[in-house]
Amino acid sequence: MSAANAKTVIKLKLLIDKIQNRVVFAESGKDFVDVLFSFLTLPLGNIIKLIRKQQPSIAIGCLDSLYESIENLDLQHFESEACKSMLLNPRNSSVAECKKLKLNVDDTETTKYYLCSVCSVSFLSTSRNSKCYCGKLMNHEITVQGLGDQTGGDMEGVFVRGTATFLITDDLQVMPMSTTCSFAELKNFGVGDTNILEEKTIDVELEQVETLLSFLLISKTPLSGTFLSKTLGAGTLWLQQENVTQTRNMVQTANNYKEITIKFTVRKSNQKALFAEAGDDFIDFIFSMLTFPFGSM
Repeated sequence: MSAANAKTVIKLKLLIDKIQNRVVFAESGKDFVDVLFSFLTLPLGNIIKLIRKQQPSIAIGCLDSLYESIENLDLQHFESEACKSMLLNPRNSSVAECKKLKLNVDDTETTKYYLCSVCSVSFLSTSRNSKCYCGKLMNHEITVQGLGDQTGGDMEGVFVRGTATFLITDDLQVMPMSTTCSFAELKNFGVGDTNILEEKTIDVELEQVETLLSFLLISKTPLSGTFLSKTLGAGTLWLQQENVTQTRNMVQTANNYKEITIKFTVRKSNQKALFAEAGDDFIDFIFSMLTFPFGSM
């Protein structure tokens, strides 16, 4: 295979329990751990977009319904075309770092800057066709020295130090790798007989990284699910959900609290909300959730 056609891979060493067909732990250098940590920087909207394309059977709570609502809403319901675009394709604030990853699932484009070609005020926007303070659209692309994404071959790692080696458990706990893993330490992972263990080194490709992102949303054993060919069936986000018990919500702003009134239509038999009527403040709030980084959850 020529260098031009060679796939980028990351070497990962697995210690496998052959009886239970599970990953006891994995050993890796900086490249794989940087990929894992980068998941926390992804906006929720980008995760939904990726998983809908790769694993459409997975439901990420109600977030995929929220994403679909934005897709289906006509542009007349948004302040501008840019507002809809930035919700469906939210920008990762760590895009410069993620572009240095050996395997990067984030498809955020290189940052571009726009200003209003009519107004003399020099405000910048990273979203084309955002509304300027003068009411016109900011659609004149410019180059800003010193603000471009910094990519390049940093061999010292992206989020972790380049010389470190790490141990990663099946539920993605990451810790520094000791020089030896004693039998007593293996017992902490539920292994009583070392004869059932198998060591295996694999090549991790981008497709497996995307599968791993899907598994970590619905499983407590994402390494086993991804690398031991376990079926990724239909599932839902395992984060605990709570029932809505109030008809008035308080949304905190920078300096005070703003009250948002929501009108519910409730089924009397079981006291469950059928639907709600809300103004633009509440809709803006729930749409903004798609821009939250996954780590902020």
